Amino acid sequence: MIGCNKNAMVIANKETGLNTGVEQGDSIRKSSFFWLCKRFVDVTLSLVFIIAILSWLTPIIALIILIDSKSPVFFRQRRVGRFGKSFTCFKFRTMCKNIEADFKQAEEDDPRITRVGRFLRLTNIDELPQFFNVLIGDMSIVGPRPHMYKDCRDFNLVVKNYKLRSFVKPGITGLAQIKGFRGPTDDDLSIIQRFKWDVFYIRKFSLRLDLFIIYATVTQTAAHFCSVVLSLIKGKNRQLKNASLQHKKQIAA
Repeated sequence: MIGCNKNAMVIANKETGLNTGVEQGDSIRKSSFFWLCKRFVDVTLSLVFIIAILSWLTPIIALIILIDSKSPVFFRQRRVGRFGKSFTCFKFRTMCKNIEADFKQAEEDDPRITRVGRFLRLTNIDELPQFFNVLIGDMSIVGPRPHMYKDCRDFNLVVKNYKLRSFVKPGITGLAQIKGFRGPTDDDLSIIQRFKWDVFYIRKFSLRLDLFIIYATVTQTAAHFCSVVLSLIKGKNRQLKNASLQHKKQIAA
């Protein structure tokens, strides 16, 4: 469980060198042309992805989810957007319906996660519907990851000025993610490290940096997906071999 650690707060403020006025100014001073280009990239890439990938992948994933754990196919949750504005974030449903969804993060071996949901989470496929959020304009392809409201309140106790992350639109991927910070945040250090990279992005973001993050995300995700699939295949082969050996022993007996 995440707690408020005073030493962690000091480290976070020193490492990020926070100054609310400066950070807000840096973000707002970006030219209108920059924001127009960023939005053009978001709309273009999200449309291409939705048409080329989600148009056929969504029905397949939907059918698998329905067979595994019935409806609904999508999970909708209110998340914190730019300047703290609330928006509905879309994901493929990976959990059974539960009353803790809006205030409790997923954990390792979480009993709420379905069989199909575990695979979707391991491969990050559950996040793909967020390309619709990008197309709508609630999110960007690149930016700090959107949080639940409870997480934002909790993380603000660990890091002063945590709300600085909301000076830009939340993203499907970000600098923190390509640096290895994905999934649940289970301690103060994890919160601090993610926040540090989010603030670095807000200070330095540009179209060139966005394209670099997109490229790194694609290559890392592809490698991770292959690794997960190979692990599952190897695990399945082991199970088949063990079952075969047990069967042979039973016959011999």
